[in-house]
Amino acid sequence: MLNIVLFAAAASTNVIQVYEPITGLTDPPVTYVLDYGSNHVGNAEWLARVAAAPPELLHLGKDVPMNHSWGPVRALGGENQAFGKGDAITLLKPAEVRQRMTGIATMVRSLHDAGVKMVMPYVCSMTLAGHDRKRTGFWAFYDQWIKYANGFDLGLRPAPDPAKWLQRQHDGSFQRFYKYDGDFYPPYEPNHRYAACANNPNWQHWLSRVVMLAAKCGYDGVFTDNGASQRCYCAECQKEFRTWAREHKIAQNDLLKATTENAERYEQAQRFWLESMHRLQLRLRTAVAKLNSNFKIFANGGHNRPEAVKLAFADSNFVMFEKSFGERGTHPGLAGDRVNHNVVELKYVQCLRKMVKPIILTRSGYPKSQPEFEMNRASAALGCAEMAAFGNGGGFLIRPNWPDGAAVVKQYRAFYEKNAELYRANDSFVAVAVVYWGEQKLAGNKKHAEVVRQVSDQLLAARVPFDYVVEDCFTNNFIRRYPALVLPEITRAEPKWLETVASYIQQGGSVMIVGAHPENSPVLPLVQTRAVGGRGLTKRIETLDEPDAISSWLNDYVHVGAQILADDGREELRRVFVNSFARRGRETGDVRMALHFVNYNVPLGVNAPPPKPLTDLMLRIPVPPNLKLRSLTALDPDSPTAEQPGWKQGEGNLLVKLSRLNIYKALVVDFLSTVPPPPPIKKSDGF
Repeated sequence: MLNIVLFAAAASTNVIQVYEPITGLTDPPVTYVLDYGSNHVGNAEWLARVAAAPPELLHLGKDVPMNHSWGPVRALGGENQAFGKGDAITLLKPAEVRQRMTGIATMVRSLHDAGVKMVMPYVCSMTLAGHDRKRTGFWAFYDQWIKYANGFDLGLRPAPDPAKWLQRQHDGSFQRFYKYDGDFYPPYEPNHRYAACANNPNWQHWLSRVVMLAAKCGYDGVFTDNGASQRCYCAECQKEFRTWAREHKIAQNDLLKATTENAERYEQAQRFWLESMHRLQLRLRTAVAKLNSNFKIFANGGHNRPEAVKLAFADSNFVMFEKSFGERGTHPGLAGDRVNHNVVELKYVQCLRKMVKPIILTRSGYPKSQPEFEMNRASAALGCAEMAAFGNGGGFLIRPNWPDGAAVVKQYRAFYEKNAELYRANDSFVAVAVVYWGEQKLAGNKKHAEVVRQVSDQLLAARVPFDYVVEDCFTNNFIRRYPALVLPEITRAEPKWLETVASYIQQGGSVMIVGAHPENSPVLPLVQTRAVGGRGLTKRIETLDEPDAISSWLNDYVHVGAQILADDGREELRRVFVNSFARRGRETGDVRMALHFVNYNVPLGVNAPPPKPLTDLMLRIPVPPNLKLRSLTALDPDSPTAEQPGWKQGEGNLLVKLSRLNIYKALVVDFLSTVPPPPPIKKSDGF
């Protein structure tokens, strides 16, 4: 009881508001399996294994009628590097392609019958393979296009040779994205791997036909690899750039002058290339709309590229963060004394407030695995728990060859589906916002994302839920919902955004500036000034050398009571991360809160000991005024029944005791409103 009393004394003096959420702002997470095997079509044994633990999203390899890079060839499965030689790239006859389509359609139908909701094969946004002079690979198919055209709705063969569909460097030579070892791309020798241009209408035509044939087989969408790999100066791009520059009121419209030596122009070129990839994603979806109006695009290219997530993938259904590299691997859990997590990626996608949902791919190391950082059953469950807490409709990869993978998929899919309403149509319920402007990277500010991660790690360790605020949401009406705002390493900003921050401070908000900030900013004269009523303090620090710099500022100067999970001295609590959401009923004003707790004290490694549960966790949940507690329930995937935690009503808060936390627990708190609901948030308020 002593802990509860002491913690109650830290009650907030600022009120966190609950807003009526935008429809579809959050969605239930999905279970996700990637299987690049080559023996799926007609394989009853494989189908039975999938049916025993069907994921909601099953991502296959090149199990398609016609391969994007080679045409209609014999090989199935794998991604771009796989099956690029010998008999694998032998052209099929039209009759064999029709037979293949029948087999694929039967497979997809069987997967749906087994419970898989979304089946998607692999295609690539740019790869063409073969030899443009020897007429091998794709060129061999192109020369025989007419044999396949009518039977597969390919249309007329594009007149320009495929060599003219390709991305070009500034000097006119072929643009290459992958390392050569000798005269040829090693997995394709004696052939090349070419990069097609997203703006070339002939490549768009061909790729659309590849996707259309997949849709005819019943697929629910496609995975598009290399979804942001565009650095092209071809004639088509030069023409499109002139149009793009005119639409964006940019006077400098010569793409050939947009090089790395000219930072301002190169920034515009990067924006143009990302928008080109965005248009290609939309074109692929549109191409199959008559066959499937709900056809999905699942793009790859999000990791370490917030600018691409925002500008290229916001209107895709999913974006993959392919986290291959990491000194201690990238699987979630405890890697020695360090916590691996995916919260930054997941929160960024959520806070874009767009269609796209995150998919996380992790490894114990690359290209070689590290057994001491390998995933185990508890870590796989942790990845799914992370999606439940932070994923906003996304999925964490469970590979089909992991011994315990099927059990984890079954467990978490059952939990996600049973509690789907817990995750649907929520808005964040947090006191702290961190500015995350992904486009800073385009302006040459690569350090911004690094400092955002440092700030995030401090808030996570302090058990303080937070949001990111992106460029499109940065309005005065929107950021006023947060009592505290952190500006990490901003080197350039729109004047209107800096004026918004200054106005926010003058109206009572508290700001922490970390690192660089524009010298002419109207915010700087307000540093070390108190907010309205003396509630907070605007502060600036150069670095985050002190591990508790952000939480100390919140506790000592801002007084928002942002910490939900109390600190009782246990070091393990710094590895329990918290996220919180709420939604207010449109008619009644009643509020449902969902608070998510994820225990990252999960040792990685093939022989790691099982994680130890944490007990007797003390919570303080800030409660907006005019709400009366109706019910309180704790849910977790390891317990067949819901828990009824002990609680006590405090002044402006609710004190709760969680008796046990294994890996994940969700606390559901329902309140009755004693007054009419506030007006709904408007589209003009930052969306």
